[in-house]
This record gives sequence, C-alpha cells and structure tokens, in this order.
Amino acid sequence: MMVCERALLQIRNHFAKFAFLGVATILHMLISPADAQSFGPSIGSTHYTPNIPFAILKEVTNRIPTLLATSTGGRKLQNFDELNDLLSSVTVVLPQIDPFSVGTYVFVEAFLGANAVVCNDISIQDLQISHSRLSATQVALDISIVGLGFDCFIDWDLDWLVNADGIATVNTTQNTIDLQYTFSSPNFDAEPPTAAVQSDCDPNIQIDDIDASGGAVAWLVNAFEGLMRTPIEEELGAFLCPLDPSEELIGPLFTDLVKSLDGRLEPFQQPIPDELKDPLFPEKDLVIPTGVDFIGFSSAFGPAIQTLFDSVNSFLGGTVDDPNSPSGGQDIAINKILRDSVLNENGALVLDGAIFGTLYGGQDVLTESVVSVEAIHIYGLDTIREFVPIQDIGEYTVATKLDWKEIDLDIILRVEVTPSEGEDSVISGGRGTIIETVLIEMGLRDIEIDFAAMFAISLGNVTDTLFGSLTDFEMLLSCLSDSIHDIEVTNMNLIIGDVIPPTLEGFISPGIDDVVSSLSLAIFEMYEGALLEIMPYIFQVMVRKSVND
Repeated sequence: MMVCERALLQIRNHFAKFAFLGVATILHMLISPADAQSFGPSIGSTHYTPNIPFAILKEVTNRIPTLLATSTGGRKLQNFDELNDLLSSVTVVLPQIDPFSVGTYVFVEAFLGANAVVCNDISIQDLQISHSRLSATQVALDISIVGLGFDCFIDWDLDWLVNADGIATVNTTQNTIDLQYTFSSPNFDAEPPTAAVQSDCDPNIQIDDIDASGGAVAWLVNAFEGLMRTPIEEELGAFLCPLDPSEELIGPLFTDLVKSLDGRLEPFQQPIPDELKDPLFPEKDLVIPTGVDFIGFSSAFGPAIQTLFDSVNSFLGGTVDDPNSPSGGQDIAINKILRDSVLNENGALVLDGAIFGTLYGGQDVLTESVVSVEAIHIYGLDTIREFVPIQDIGEYTVATKLDWKEIDLDIILRVEVTPSEGEDSVISGGRGTIIETVLIEMGLRDIEIDFAAMFAISLGNVTDTLFGSLTDFEMLLSCLSDSIHDIEVTNMNLIIGDVIPPTLEGFISPGIDDVVSSLSLAIFEMYEGALLEIMPYIFQVMVRKSVND
C-alpha cells in the first residue's frame, strides 16, 4: 500500500508541475515583475504642476467641508460609489489661464486670469466601453464618460482700474467625454495590434455655477461669470482632450500597453526549431556511456517493456465505474485517478499564488497599483475524452495523445490601488488605499496534446530489480529510480479549439466590473489570434524545456 501511495504521489507531483509550468509560462509572458513599468503618460511639470499655491491650497483645505459638502452627495452616482469615494479624495491641478479681456468699463479694458485651477471632489455617473472590428486590420475602442462632476477653486486675478485677486469656486456636474481609439494590426486573425491612436475626443463641459470671493471687486468678477465660463470650460476641455498627443491622459497608456505586450509576445513569435519538431531527435542525439546498455523495444527485454506499457494503458485508459464522473456512471480510468489523487473536492487543481510573486507594480499620473496572485484554480483536468494508448515510436521513445473536452481557469488576484505620488502625478492630497480581490474566469475548449517522451533506462540496474513484479505498475514506479539514465519530453504539441473570453469580478464596484470586463474582452479579441498562434511555441519550447529541466 505504501508503494502504491508513493507512486500516486509522484504522479500527482509531476502533474501539478506540468500544469503549473504551463500557466506560469503564459502569465510570465504577459506580465513579468522583472520589467513592470508605468503605463502612464509623461506630462511636463510646466503644464501640469503638482505645486499648488499656498493660498489656494489653504483655501481648498479650509473651505471644502462647507462649500463642497453636498456637491457629490447630490449627484446620481449609480454603480461607481467606491470609485467615486476614491476620486473624491484626489486633487487635480490644471494649468493657469492666461489673462483674457472681459470688456471695457469706465474707458478701461479689464483682464481676468487665473494663476491656478485646482479641482477635486471628482465623480462619474457612468463609464461605458465598447469595441467594434472595423476590418481585419483595425479595431475601434469607444469610451464614454457620462455625468463627470467636479468642483474647482480658481486663484483669479483681475487687471483693471484696481488690481485685485481672490478665490472663485466652480461647480460642474453633468459633463461628458466621448473618446475613440483605433488599434491597428497587419492581421488581427494572427497578429497582435502594433499601434493605438486616439481617433476622436469630444468633451462637453458645462459649468453650473461660479462664485467669486476676496477683495473689494469680487462682485465685479461675479458679474463677469458668463464671460469666465467659456475660457474655463475650454481649458478644462483642453486638459481632457489636448491637441498634443503626448499630453493625452489615456492615449499614451494604450500606446505603452501595445508596446509592452508586443515586446512580451515577440520572443514567442518565431518558428519552432526543426529538432524540436522531431520527437525522435533526442533519441538520435543520445550518447550512450561506454559499458552501459539501455533497455529498448528491440532488446531482449522488449516484450517485457511492451507488457509494462500494456499495463499502464490498462491502468490509465481502461473504463472504470466512477459515481463522481459527469455521467454518474463510468469514465476513463485516468479521469478517476485525477479526481481521487490530484484534484480537490471541487474538482480543481489549486496553485498557491505565492509562487508567482508580484505580477505588476507601477504608477501612472493618477494611481499607484500593485497586483499579485492569491491562487489559481484549474478545473476540467478530469474531462479527458480520449486517451490514446502509449506506444513505441522509437527504440527508447513512446508517444500518446490526450484530448480534453474543457479546461477552465479561475485566477484570483489581489489588487491594491492608492493615489499616485509620482513626480508626474496630476493629483495631490489623495488618501486611502483600496484593496480588492478580483476573480478572472476564462476557459479552453477542445484541447489536444500530442505527447512523447524518451526513457533511457540502464539495463544493468534493472536486472537487479524484481522483474517478477514487472506487471505491478505501482511497484515498478518506486523501484526504477536508480535505473533511469535520462527521461526527456520529446514532444508537447498543443492544439486549442476555442478560447472562452475572460470575465472579471470583484473590482471596487459593479460598474468597474462591467468596465474592466468590457475592456478585457476588447483586448482579448485583439490578441486572441496572436495568442493561439504562439501557443504551440509556448508548449513545444518553453513549457517542454521547463519540464525537462
């Protein structure tokens, strides 16, 4: 019994290693902590300076509780409450507004300007993301922000008969922004996007109210409210939709994302070496030490080896009774072995997230984020529909084929988000940290793996074992360790029939769940063709090398 348990434990450990290496390789390809970086735009301090004038900062700090206490509370925030809680604590510093004429009064032209514009108490009512495939080479991603609300403090300056300055509060609640980004690829069916450009940006800023205070002529500034609205709205619109692509808030993020993912995919977008396509190449290249004989199918022990593999095929591929099978009756033996010895009570192989470390840690102009894996649950490993019997294809090499109906992945992530404190941050005074558990669900359908392996086993050592128990598979697994000269996987060809797009749950609000799922679906559809193209290389080269090492 102990021998059998030890053999099954070895099977479980090797199976877990194989599954882990496959998932780890794919995740490492997409997000590697070694070169994690900010995807945020680089914004010059001359345009978006985080240095808030002391007077206006003091005014913001002192007057927010009384002037703005009811502003966000009066907005319809729908499914973005938690996100709005975070946004309400940040402060965005906009560039100064150059003096502009507000008219001639008492024969003297008056000029009004703003030394600083500081906005906070930000909220949104709705955020929608959709995408459409324009052609085989272009995909459009549309982003619509509805009900963008915020309050601003303006350090105004009046140049007239009497120079004056003071603070004005601006309230705006029903703004919209419609953006479109066009992703390009030589062929989305097989290649990833190579560029992303902002093809449209349409801000609609409508100020609700302006209230000026400070100085004897504050009443005059309030009288100029109508004239002040347009330049302030234009400045806010220019901040949200700048003419200079380098100053876009979201565009550089997509550009950097495309470049980063392209850089990660590039190492896998190459032909599989010819020697790796030949499952018999390791056998042909095998160097047999002097005085050592290996057991081969043409040797005197060939019939015994065939008997051994017949036992293995019966052990793994036979039909057995299993009330836990999906059919509730009978199943292939290998599925029952997986359920009994590898998978947990929920039918999953669970990988501890600690082995992946931090997937991403970086910041942009708005936030600082850290993403790590808590666990990965792999379901469906016991849905093997066909187990092709192991058979010899060389003197020391055997091959088989496995056909899975479905494999599903639940990737549980831990996400920490805090306001950015970087040098290029456009916010100041942000507080709090959001810690969320995010679930990514995706699936594979109709998975086939052609598998081959070479077994170089020393004849001399084997003759010292108990060949009387040759047909006892469990006993043999525990007795051959000293006889093995080399074991090498020589073929691991993967074919995937279909990929179920990923969905995400557990973000800071239901609205963000929908947004991130929509965005991930768009990105997935743009990269699905490229990922399917590189899967054979990943398994035939990367995973196979990892298993052999």
